[in-house]
Amino acid sequence: MNGISNLSPPNRETIRVVFTWGYMFYEVDGVQRVLLQCLDELPKYGIDPYVVTLKGSGERRDLLLSKYPGRIIECKSAWPGPKWKTATGADETSPIRRAYRSVVDKPMLRYRWAQFHYDVLGTIAALRPDVVALNYSWHFDLSLLLHEFSGTVGFWHSGATSEVTHRPFQRYGSTLDAVVASSPAGAQNLVDAGEPHYRDKVRAITYGIDPISDSVPDRIGSADRPLRVAYVGRFLERDKRISDVPKIVRPLAERGIPVEVSLVGEGPDYEQTCDEVKATGVTVRCPGTVLPEDVRNVFLEHDVMILTSDSEGGPLALLEAMATGCVPVVSRCPSGLIPLVIKNGVNGLTFEIGDIAGAVDQLAKLSADRALLGQLSAIAVETSKEYPLDETHRQYADLFWGLSRLSKRKWSKSNYFLSRAKHLRVLSRTI
Repeated sequence: MNGISNLSPPNRETIRVVFTWGYMFYEVDGVQRVLLQCLDELPKYGIDPYVVTLKGSGERRDLLLSKYPGRIIECKSAWPGPKWKTATGADETSPIRRAYRSVVDKPMLRYRWAQFHYDVLGTIAALRPDVVALNYSWHFDLSLLLHEFSGTVGFWHSGATSEVTHRPFQRYGSTLDAVVASSPAGAQNLVDAGEPHYRDKVRAITYGIDPISDSVPDRIGSADRPLRVAYVGRFLERDKRISDVPKIVRPLAERGIPVEVSLVGEGPDYEQTCDEVKATGVTVRCPGTVLPEDVRNVFLEHDVMILTSDSEGGPLALLEAMATGCVPVVSRCPSGLIPLVIKNGVNGLTFEIGDIAGAVDQLAKLSADRALLGQLSAIAVETSKEYPLDETHRQYADLFWGLSRLSKRKWSKSNYFLSRAKHLRVLSRTI
């Protein structure tokens, strides 16, 4: 789609909201699952939701497109290549930095980005949305055009506070009507690092979870039974510190503590992590990625979820695990939901970021004391009920309905193409 289609605008009993996300088909990703929740639940609030994403392939793509017919819309263009340089002093081995350096023909890169933006904008414009929810930082520059026609929301699903991660808000915050962080800690980070043109627009809407309908399995059992540990998510070093997982498993094996480990997800470090954990001699399952609706089943089959991150926006997986009684053993990450949700020794166990010995001791404690495991499991389930999914979507709906009432230009072909021409230089530049 390269412009305004003949799709009729929504009536005033409903509003149309378009979410953007880059990777609907590729990862076991919390944001992906949040967007699928929105497709399922927001129609209850008079909202007509869509997701615009990059073109994908494979079985997962086919399953999601069949489950949400007409709701997940793929752009025709592929991702054109790295747009942002990493911050000064960043790791020289960064894939983004290497890829950016490798692009010699900068005019061609600008052309590809312009074509990509035109495709994304045309796909969104064809839906004539009342509100556009931008869920990825390189989408924020689209708000330069979109805010003339629709309410615009920038979602902050990260806990990182670097210059690079805040740059899109600093540059495009004036064209965002609202900024939503997925946790109070994330919202405070944005406010502290913010500038006047967007600081007052920041609010926190935490992720939510449906209570589990099945009975939660008994985690007590015998101390002779291996402690079943799961890592579910993205496998990469940045933010997730995924290399800490094999370092934690190895001492457990050396001390003869019976554990079984499942590594579920995907990412650039997935195979290496699987190989390193297998080398410790423990029983390991490496199924790769799973469908979003199967994440909860993974946690139902395990006693503990492990998280080693130094920065988090949520994670949604934390609440999903707790809802099943899977006990979180997590780093004391200062961002995201961890400082809000987890009480050490009450509904989970924590360790300092990078403290391998501390993480090993916490897992060893649960392996030896199954009564403690059962106690933490029961309280984790109760804690998860404090974050109901319907409350999250009620807050989303209130926000979207409020933004839909802002005075904006009417969607039309002439208005759209005039605005697109005005922003040509920005839409094609590299940063």
